[in-house]
Amino acid sequence: MDNTNTFEYSYSAERAKELEAIRKKYEEPTEDKFEQLKALDKKAERLGVAAFVNREKIVDIIRQ
Repeated sequence: MDNTNTFEYSYSAERAKELEAIRKKYEEPTEDKFEQLKALDKKAERLGVAAFVNREKIVDIIRQ
């Protein structure tokens, strides 16, 4: 008795590109440590700018 379970599916190169695009859309991003550090730095800068822009509101909240 043959216990080999196989599934074969063939598709065109164009279809392969479409499948790859869909897969990448849902795949976890793989960044190296340097890219992660740059993203963290950019996030910290944005938070600092947001705090500066809203500084009066922040001071009012702290004083309450």
